[in-house]
Amino acid sequence: MGKKLTKPKKTTSQPKMILSNCEAIIPPKGCKNFPSDVLKLMKANAKPLMALKLMQVCKYFQHKNFPFQLIKGLSKKEGGSWNYSTTENAFCAASTIDNIHHKKFLFITQYLYLYQRIDPFSSFLSKVAIYQAKSLHFDFQNITFNEFKILTAAGTIETAKIRNTKITDENDKNKLAAFEKILECLPKVKELHL
Repeated sequence: MGKKLTKPKKTTSQPKMILSNCEAIIPPKGCKNFPSDVLKLMKANAKPLMALKLMQVCKYFQHKNFPFQLIKGLSKKEGGSWNYSTTENAFCAASTIDNIHHKKFLFITQYLYLYQRIDPFSSFLSKVAIYQAKSLHFDFQNITFNEFKILTAAGTIETAKIRNTKITDENDKNKLAAFEKILECLPKVKELHL
């Protein structure tokens, strides 16, 4: 007769530790096949939207302190202060945008209403990390097409009201961006006011 087959014994060993830069790292369950150095580089160099997606996918990428100031919406009316609503449904006002973000980049989840010219617009945009809102309202803005693409990159905008606003071509500031290009940035738009 042949050899008798037996079940392998179950072991309850801990995951192997990988030494990297004299630091012990235990790869997370979903990321076991990646070298720890790659994981560290991904965490350190991820752009804001990618960092958020990585945090949702794998516990390893979560931060002890969330790196963004999460707000539902942000608005700026003519001659007024910056108004914003928090995730706890509190409505707040700030004299400058710097008083909102507390040295963190803004993560806007529902709306952005700008009724007063922000000049230069890039100064505002440098404070926004992620814009995943469904509503975007502009009045009296001068922005480049690249700035518009940054705000619409998540592809979540359903309502866009863009009035008295110039969206200029990225190559020529004197030339307006093509309407077709603007519509390509708004794949889910249901309501558009120009």
